[in-house]
Amino acid sequence: MMLEAQLPDVPVIASPDRIAAARSISGKVDIFLLDDGFQHRRVKRGFDLVLINATQPFGFEHVLPRGLLRESLAGLGRASAVVITHTSEVSPEELGNILRRISKHTSAPIYFSDHLPLYLLDPNNNVIDLKELRRISFFAFAGIGDPQSFHRQLQQFGDRYRGHRWFGDHAHYDSCTVEKVAHEAREHGARVLVTTEKDWAKLGEIDCGVPIWRVVVGIQFHENQGRKLLEQIETLLAGGSRR
Repeated sequence: MMLEAQLPDVPVIASPDRIAAARSISGKVDIFLLDDGFQHRRVKRGFDLVLINATQPFGFEHVLPRGLLRESLAGLGRASAVVITHTSEVSPEELGNILRRISKHTSAPIYFSDHLPLYLLDPNNNVIDLKELRRISFFAFAGIGDPQSFHRQLQQFGDRYRGHRWFGDHAHYDSCTVEKVAHEAREHGARVLVTTEKDWAKLGEIDCGVPIWRVVVGIQFHENQGRKLLEQIETLLAGGSRR
């Protein structure tokens, strides 16, 4: 739902069978972009972009269920490019160690990036400047894979950030749950609830009596690395090398 709202002119299909999904719109598009498709080995692909979160880079050194890895690090040898995300949230020394470790498993280009909050949207899709979070007290909630990163982004607003309630990744909301969050927010003196776009897509028409604002996040690459990544992809589309 979130992707459909952001990409109104792009077909978005959710299916565990990526090949069947692709066949359903075959001939209508020039490029298939798979989210979370690195381990979907049935699909022959022309470009593999792997994202590695600098704050949780190697999944506790084990594959699921003991760790977070979906395969061993040797799988990075299939990558066409690697993007390290959340780089500003770790020290330069930690980032250097991550880079060296990745480089042992792939010769693909490695890019550096950060997730940055850009602005807020209210329930009517009105744009709100982030500076408003320095003026009005707020309480956060989210059901995402890495809530601590969201937490760190909100900490920059000081004591206006009155607390949070984190749910499991891919959490589904009902009115009772959201009302409990709103009650907790009021107890902490918050006037607004703040959440992510991913969570907002699941809230539907739920009204808890407290305004809910969602943070719109963007990706910022170091220097001109974003342009270099696009050039690498454009070279592929023109029939060049995957590397």
